[in-house]
Amino acid sequence: MTEYSLSSLLELAKKTAFQAGSTLIEQQESARQVQQSHNRDVKIKGDFLSETIIIDSLQQHSSFPILTEESGIIGEIDREQYLWIVDPLDGSLNYSQGIPLCCISIALWEGDSPVIGVIFDFFLEELFSGLIGVGSWLNESAIKVSEITKKKEALLCTGFPIRTDFSEEGIDDIYELMEIGYKTALQSLKDTPEKLKILKKAGVVDAGAQGFVDFLTGLMNFIKDGSLKNLDISNLNIEQKEQKTEGHHYNEEIDINYHSVDCSGFNNVTDCANNGCMWHDMGEMNSHCMSHGSSNAPHFISIDYTNSYWFVTAMMSSWVGRYSLNSGDLIDIIFVGDSPALMAIDENKQILYVSRMMLMEDGQHGAETPFIQTIDYSDSEKMVLKEPLDATIQGPHAVAINSDGSELFTSTFEGDWLYKFILEDTLRYTVPLETGYSLDINDPYPTKRMKPVQAVLVEDSLLVLSCSAGKWQQDSETTVNIPGQVHLWNVHSQHMERKDTLLFSWDSRPWHLIDSPTSNKVFVVLKGEDYDIYPDSDGVACLSYTSESMNLEWITRSVNFEELHGIDISDDGMTLFVSGFVDGKLHVLDASSGALKKSIYLGPQLETQATGVKYLRQN
Repeated sequence: MTEYSLSSLLELAKKTAFQAGSTLIEQQESARQVQQSHNRDVKIKGDFLSETIIIDSLQQHSSFPILTEESGIIGEIDREQYLWIVDPLDGSLNYSQGIPLCCISIALWEGDSPVIGVIFDFFLEELFSGLIGVGSWLNESAIKVSEITKKKEALLCTGFPIRTDFSEEGIDDIYELMEIGYKTALQSLKDTPEKLKILKKAGVVDAGAQGFVDFLTGLMNFIKDGSLKNLDISNLNIEQKEQKTEGHHYNEEIDINYHSVDCSGFNNVTDCANNGCMWHDMGEMNSHCMSHGSSNAPHFISIDYTNSYWFVTAMMSSWVGRYSLNSGDLIDIIFVGDSPALMAIDENKQILYVSRMMLMEDGQHGAETPFIQTIDYSDSEKMVLKEPLDATIQGPHAVAINSDGSELFTSTFEGDWLYKFILEDTLRYTVPLETGYSLDINDPYPTKRMKPVQAVLVEDSLLVLSCSAGKWQQDSETTVNIPGQVHLWNVHSQHMERKDTLLFSWDSRPWHLIDSPTSNKVFVVLKGEDYDIYPDSDGVACLSYTSESMNLEWITRSVNFEELHGIDISDDGMTLFVSGFVDGKLHVLDASSGALKKSIYLGPQLETQATGVKYLRQN
């Protein structure tokens, strides 16, 4: 059977509901025609129109059976596979009368449990969706239940005809009528397994009907004595199946289409060239086949979803490439010089800010310039260099931009400074990352204690900065081990203020960061020190934050980790992706617990050197 991710199935249900709802809006006049009517159970053309659209879409993009209100079961039911459950038009009578109180409902059932639910109120253009164990959304915004816990603070709304007698005798009449309805509903609930084959096969009652009966029970008690304390549904005596609430997440199975070639395995020019490698001619005895991509190796990726581009920096060759997000084709490249590294994007103005590689202690190439490069990519065919931003000290590496593109932040590995640029006025504010130490770049033993790597704006006024720290040459004879650390900065004012600091071991080397799209959490890669000497120094850590402080939630270390580098997170906030520069792997972790789900081998370290990683978010 074809494998489906729950994220893709949720998107399918949302798109299908939207398509059907849009059609019902467009064809209101004809769709209101009554096809069948029994008492107030009205079937109109819209019911069958919507059902046809939904069935066609679900069958085209999935292979699961469908249970729908109008046509019954379509396909063969298998308890071990998914089942679509559809109400193509809930509120047909309202729709037929032009009353905008109706919706489309699509659910996905797995075994004994619902896993996906979508409700589209097409008149209000409100699309409610949910994935069990993950969350619920209204359109693209996360939603949650009310935080009210006291009954006296809550509001219960119902409605009665305007001519209703609200005297005590009249209320008693209402209660008696509801009691009759309650007994009928209770019996109907018990009978649902005999009414619907799928429920009988599963051995459960209708979940929606169960909820309605529970609601009626509480409402009757409240009308009778003004209290919910006597709520008792034990007399239902209906077996309930325990619902699964775990294991249903986006990206449960993650596979990639990646092919790595070990160029060293080819011993002649022809085989070497045919496999995309380069023959290094050093004479008869020493000639060998090798990879030729190191000089143009991609380092970091940034995505502009608004304009459908993605960008990559080639740190060693000093180029930046622009690609189509839709086709993946290369659009253009631009030479920026001097080791481009990280990027920040202003999608509205179509400006790309490119930072620089820092000079590493192990002698890796770093930038000599103090400039953040500015690139205008508003032209669909050609990027253009603009006036750069001057950070005064070479190798400004970290870079982050606020939501409206008015402020940009950077820091330099070489000088322990945090910079804030007011872009419209080209103003620059500077604060030291710590006080009490000389910050003279001309000092033969410059401070260079913090060694900042990456900055992330979790809010426009709140910035998180990773500092790799590690060994600090205090003077010609003294080396001090400085704890790796993560800073929390309030950057609202021009002075900027460090609010909190989390310390790690000196050999952990906090590196790249990513913030959660769904919670107040930040995840940081611990690059680690020399693996042969400190094999447990690298890992991944989760930090929770407020405007004033941070807390360490978890750290995951593994024998599979060796010099971790890049990190990104899925758009549901449930899955982390971490690249291994030396171990040649893509590591996949559960963002809530830190559990390592899998490690995907990409290829030999010299061939792969995995650095940047980006999760392509759902649109």
